Amino acid sequence: MEGIWYQLSPNLFLDGNKVFSYKTHVADIHPDKLEVFGKYSRTTSKHIYHVSKLFGLQVEVNSEKQRDFYKFPMGIEAVSPKEKCLSQKTSLFILTKLGPNPSREVWFNHLGDLPQVPALDWAFICLHLGIDTKQKQPHKPDPCFVSI
Repeated sequence: MEGIWYQLSPNLFLDGNKVFSYKTHVADIHPDKLEVFGKYSRTTSKHIYHVSKLFGLQVEVNSEKQRDFYKFPMGIEAVSPKEKCLSQKTSLFILTKLGPNPSREVWFNHLGDLPQVPALDWAFICLHLGIDTKQKQPHKPDPCFVSI
């Protein structure tokens, strides 16, 4: 199952349990905490706080895993993974409903709960779940999805 990226704000992304500010991996999501890899800029700190509030997690700084934040000009690589992630609105709906990194079964059980999403988001979801991209988005749980 191909990983799916979520966009929480214009420059804040989740890839599974990894938190990215711009394109810098700044934290990991664990069941009981948000593990941050050192100290970052004001904007990145706001990104980290946003994720901790969204999932109700305590922030724990692990300076042993601190990344080399200054290897890019201005401290960050300012290229975002927007071409491979869901839109911000769809991402926030899915993450608040399903949590970070939901299993395939959880996805299938909640496909009918999704509001009508943009075509590109639906294509990403189909590719992520291994569904034909021509499949129409269900509005109610479809028995054929649950049996897969």
